[in-house]
Amino acid sequence: MLSLASFFVYLLLLPFRAIYRLIKKLKWKITKRFVTYIDRLLSPLYLFPLKLLTYSAYYFLRLSIRTGLELIKMIIDAVKFSFRSYRNFIKSFLLFSLIIYVAASLFVIVDYLRTHYGYYGKFLCSFGTQENLKKSVVRIVGGYSEGTDFFISDNQVLTNFHVIADEPSPKIIFPDGSFITPTKSPEDAVLAFLYLSQSQKDERWF
Repeated sequence: MLSLASFFVYLLLLPFRAIYRLIKKLKWKITKRFVTYIDRLLSPLYLFPLKLLTYSAYYFLRLSIRTGLELIKMIIDAVKFSFRSYRNFIKSFLLFSLIIYVAASLFVIVDYLRTHYGYYGKFLCSFGTQENLKKSVVRIVGGYSEGTDFFISDNQVLTNFHVIADEPSPKIIFPDGSFITPTKSPEDAVLAFLYLSQSQKDERWF
Protein backbone atom coordinates (compact mmCIF):
# COMPACT_ATOMS: atom_id res chain seq x y z
CA MET A 1 0.00 0.00 0.00
CA LEU A 2 2.88 2.34 0.91
CA SER A 3 4.74 1.58 -2.32
CA LEU A 4 1.57 2.27 -4.32
CA ALA A 5 1.19 5.65 -2.61
CA SER A 6 4.85 6.47 -3.28
CA PHE A 7 4.44 5.54 -6.94
CA PHE A 8 1.35 7.75 -7.16
CA VAL A 9 3.25 10.70 -5.63
CA TYR A 10 6.14 10.07 -8.04
CA LEU A 11 3.76 10.18 -11.01
CA LEU A 12 2.18 13.35 -9.61
CA LEU A 13 5.53 15.12 -9.22
CA LEU A 14 6.91 13.99 -12.57
CA PRO A 15 5.36 16.84 -14.64
CA PHE A 16 6.55 19.42 -12.09
CA ARG A 17 10.10 18.08 -12.32
CA ALA A 18 10.00 18.28 -16.09
CA ILE A 19 8.74 21.86 -15.92
CA TYR A 20 11.49 22.72 -13.41
CA ARG A 21 14.20 21.28 -15.71
CA LEU A 22 12.77 23.23 -18.64
CA ILE A 23 12.82 26.46 -16.62
CA LYS A 24 16.46 25.84 -15.65
CA LYS A 25 17.39 25.29 -19.30
CA LEU A 26 15.55 28.43 -20.36
CA LYS A 27 17.25 30.45 -17.63
CA TRP A 28 20.62 29.12 -18.72
CA LYS A 29 19.91 30.00 -22.36
CA ILE A 30 18.80 33.50 -21.39
CA THR A 31 21.92 33.93 -19.24
CA LYS A 32 24.18 32.73 -22.06
CA ARG A 33 22.52 35.08 -24.53
CA PHE A 34 22.88 37.99 -22.12
CA VAL A 35 26.57 37.25 -21.47
CA THR A 36 27.20 36.92 -25.22
CA TYR A 37 25.43 40.21 -25.85
CA ILE A 38 27.48 42.04 -23.20
CA ASP A 39 30.69 40.50 -24.52
CA ARG A 40 29.84 41.61 -28.04
CA LEU A 41 29.03 45.09 -26.72
CA LEU A 42 32.34 45.43 -24.87
CA SER A 43 34.57 43.96 -27.58
CA PRO A 44 36.52 45.87 -28.73
CA LEU A 45 36.48 48.21 -25.76
CA TYR A 46 37.32 51.41 -27.67
CA LEU A 47 34.11 51.05 -29.70
CA PHE A 48 31.94 50.69 -26.58
CA PRO A 49 30.74 54.36 -26.46
CA LEU A 50 29.84 54.28 -30.17
CA LYS A 51 28.06 50.93 -29.81
CA LEU A 52 26.20 52.12 -26.73
CA LEU A 53 25.00 55.23 -28.56
CA THR A 54 24.08 53.29 -31.71
CA TYR A 55 22.26 50.50 -29.85
CA SER A 56 20.38 53.01 -27.71
CA ALA A 57 19.24 54.95 -30.78
CA TYR A 58 18.28 51.71 -32.55
CA TYR A 59 16.19 50.35 -29.68
CA PHE A 60 14.59 53.73 -29.05
CA LEU A 61 13.64 54.05 -32.73
CA ARG A 62 12.40 50.47 -32.78
CA LEU A 63 10.28 51.02 -29.66
CA SER A 64 8.89 54.28 -31.08
CA ILE A 65 7.91 52.63 -34.38
CA ARG A 66 6.29 49.66 -32.66
CA THR A 67 4.44 51.94 -30.26
CA GLY A 68 3.23 54.10 -33.15
CA LEU A 69 2.04 51.04 -35.09
CA GLU A 70 0.20 49.69 -32.06
CA LEU A 71 -1.49 53.06 -31.52
CA ILE A 72 -2.59 53.12 -35.17
CA LYS A 73 -3.97 49.57 -34.82
CA MET A 74 -5.82 50.58 -31.66
CA ILE A 75 -7.37 53.59 -33.44
CA ILE A 76 -8.42 51.40 -36.38
CA ASP A 77 -9.93 48.83 -34.01
CA ALA A 78 -11.77 51.60 -32.14
CA VAL A 79 -13.22 52.96 -35.41
CA LYS A 80 -14.25 49.47 -36.51
CA PHE A 81 -15.85 48.84 -33.13
CA SER A 82 -17.85 52.07 -33.39
CA PHE A 83 -19.46 51.12 -36.71
CA ARG A 84 -20.20 47.47 -35.98
CA SER A 85 -23.60 48.27 -34.52
CA TYR A 86 -25.77 51.17 -33.49
CA ARG A 87 -25.19 50.37 -29.80
CA ASN A 88 -21.43 50.45 -30.26
CA PHE A 89 -21.74 53.79 -32.06
CA ILE A 90 -23.69 55.28 -29.13
CA LYS A 91 -21.13 53.92 -26.63
CA SER A 92 -18.23 55.35 -28.63
CA PHE A 93 -19.96 58.71 -29.02
CA LEU A 94 -20.60 58.98 -25.27
CA LEU A 95 -17.03 57.96 -24.43
CA PHE A 96 -15.59 60.44 -26.94
CA SER A 97 -17.81 63.20 -25.54
CA LEU A 98 -16.65 62.39 -22.00
CA ILE A 99 -12.98 62.55 -23.06
CA ILE A 100 -13.53 65.92 -24.78
CA TYR A 101 -15.32 67.24 -21.68
CA VAL A 102 -12.52 66.15 -19.33
CA ALA A 103 -9.84 67.63 -21.62
CA ALA A 104 -11.71 70.94 -21.88
CA SER A 105 -12.17 71.00 -18.09
CA LEU A 106 -8.43 70.51 -17.59
CA PHE A 107 -7.68 73.43 -19.93
CA VAL A 108 -10.14 75.62 -18.02
CA ILE A 109 -8.62 74.64 -14.65
CA VAL A 110 -5.06 75.29 -15.87
CA ASP A 111 -6.08 78.65 -17.33
CA TYR A 112 -7.79 79.60 -14.06
CA LEU A 113 -4.68 78.70 -12.04
CA ARG A 114 -2.44 80.61 -14.44
CA THR A 115 -4.70 83.68 -14.36
CA HIS A 116 -5.02 83.83 -10.57
CA TYR A 117 -1.66 82.46 -9.41
CA GLY A 118 0.77 83.32 -12.21
CA TYR A 119 2.55 81.45 -14.95
CA TYR A 120 3.53 77.79 -14.94
CA GLY A 121 7.08 78.54 -13.81
CA LYS A 122 5.79 79.30 -10.32
CA PHE A 123 4.49 75.75 -10.01
CA LEU A 124 7.84 74.36 -11.15
CA CYS A 125 10.09 76.38 -8.85
CA SER A 126 13.22 74.66 -7.65
CA PHE A 127 13.54 73.55 -4.07
CA GLY A 128 16.31 76.12 -3.52
CA THR A 129 14.04 79.10 -4.17
CA GLN A 130 13.20 79.55 -0.49
CA GLU A 131 16.87 79.63 0.50
CA ASN A 132 17.63 82.12 -2.29
CA LEU A 133 14.84 84.39 -1.09
CA LYS A 134 16.10 84.22 2.48
CA LYS A 135 19.59 85.23 1.35
CA SER A 136 18.20 88.12 -0.68
CA VAL A 137 16.31 89.71 2.23
CA VAL A 138 18.35 92.18 4.30
CA ARG A 139 17.66 94.47 7.26
CA ILE A 140 18.26 98.20 6.93
CA VAL A 141 18.83 100.30 10.04
CA GLY A 142 18.27 104.04 9.69
CA GLY A 143 18.26 106.90 12.16
CA TYR A 144 14.89 106.35 13.83
CA SER A 145 13.53 103.25 12.12
CA GLU A 146 14.51 100.05 10.40
CA GLY A 147 12.99 97.82 7.75
CA THR A 148 13.31 94.53 5.94
CA ASP A 149 14.14 94.91 2.26
CA PHE A 150 15.70 92.97 -0.62
CA PHE A 151 18.21 93.14 -3.46
CA ILE A 152 16.99 94.07 -6.94
CA SER A 153 20.42 93.86 -8.61
CA ASP A 154 24.02 93.04 -7.72
CA ASN A 155 24.59 96.37 -5.96
CA GLN A 156 21.10 97.82 -5.35
CA VAL A 157 18.70 97.34 -2.46
CA LEU A 158 15.10 98.51 -2.63
CA THR A 159 13.63 100.04 0.53
CA ASN A 160 11.12 102.65 1.69
CA PHE A 161 12.52 106.15 2.02
CA HIS A 162 11.21 106.66 5.55
CA VAL A 163 13.56 103.89 6.74
CA ILE A 164 16.65 105.94 5.87
CA ALA A 165 15.17 109.43 6.30
CA ASP A 166 17.45 111.84 8.23
CA GLU A 167 20.18 109.18 8.44
CA PRO A 168 23.43 110.06 6.60
CA SER A 169 24.94 106.61 7.12
CA PRO A 170 22.34 103.80 7.15
CA LYS A 171 23.48 100.22 7.59
CA ILE A 172 22.50 97.19 5.49
CA ILE A 173 22.66 94.05 7.64
CA PHE A 174 22.98 90.70 5.84
CA PRO A 175 21.45 87.39 7.04
CA ASP A 176 24.86 86.23 8.33
CA GLY A 177 25.15 89.28 10.63
CA SER A 178 27.66 91.28 8.59
CA PHE A 179 26.75 94.79 7.48
CA ILE A 180 27.73 97.40 4.92
CA THR A 181 27.10 101.11 4.38
CA PRO A 182 25.54 102.15 1.04
CA THR A 183 27.44 104.71 -1.02
CA LYS A 184 24.47 106.51 -2.57
CA SER A 185 20.73 106.95 -2.07
CA PRO A 186 18.08 109.34 -3.47
CA GLU A 187 17.44 112.61 -1.71
CA ASP A 188 13.65 112.50 -1.75
CA ALA A 189 11.47 109.64 -2.97
CA VAL A 190 8.83 107.21 -1.72
CA LEU A 191 11.05 104.27 -2.64
CA ALA A 192 14.81 104.43 -2.18
CA PHE A 193 17.46 102.56 -4.13
CA LEU A 194 20.57 102.08 -2.02
CA TYR A 195 23.76 101.64 -4.05
CA LEU A 196 26.58 99.51 -2.65
CA SER A 197 30.25 99.92 -3.36
CA GLN A 198 30.70 96.16 -3.92
CA SER A 199 28.68 93.71 -5.96
CA GLN A 200 26.66 91.20 -3.88
CA LYS A 201 25.69 88.78 -6.64
CA ASP A 202 25.18 85.84 -4.25
CA GLU A 203 22.52 87.73 -2.32
CA ARG A 204 20.18 88.14 -5.28
CA TRP A 205 17.17 85.83 -5.46
CA PHE A 206 16.85 85.92 -9.28
